[in-house]
Amino acid sequence: MSNFSIVCKAKDLKDKLARTLLEMKKEPYAKVQ
Repeated sequence: MSNFSIVCKAKDLKDKLARTLLEMKKEPYAKVQ
């Protein structure tokens, strides 16, 4: 694997984490309960 592909995967993971965190902030415990 080249460094470029690793960076792309890291960016994708960060985007996914940011989206999930935003969803959790919007609906604090709606999905859990």
